[in-house]
Amino acid sequence: MMTTESSKMFRASSAGTLLGAASVAALAGMVVAVVAALVSGGGAAAAALVGTGLTFGVLVGGALIVDLVATVMPSAALIFALLTYALQLLLLLVILAAVDRSNAFAAAAESRALGIAAICVALTWTAAQVRLAVRRRIPLYDLPVQRTTAGER
Repeated sequence: MMTTESSKMFRASSAGTLLGAASVAALAGMVVAVVAALVSGGGAAAAALVGTGLTFGVLVGGALIVDLVATVMPSAALIFALLTYALQLLLLLVILAAVDRSNAFAAAAESRALGIAAICVALTWTAAQVRLAVRRRIPLYDLPVQRTTAGER
């Protein structure tokens, strides 16, 4: 909580949180892809990269939508963020089920790598976003500016 006085209007941007969470999640996806390549070969690495990309796309899209709503209507930001997160998970589940049914990654190791990458990226994204959001300095309220004259203190 920050209660120090400021002289200008403050609009917190979530760009730093979004970029930080995105970079950590992308790194986690790359680590899963490298491990999949070492353990099961190139097909599993490709599946892990697809899982990373799909999860990354869904989470970035949701974060941008929540940021837009928070800018337009801050009072609805929390409920909209909760609803968006639930819908992101549902959308990701539907997309991953469609990819699994398409037999694009027919081998068991490829399907496993796809799922592990999606789970790791989603969990890493969420943990990084929570950590970065908690560490941001967003003022709780802005104190009014008090003018003092030469004789007053």
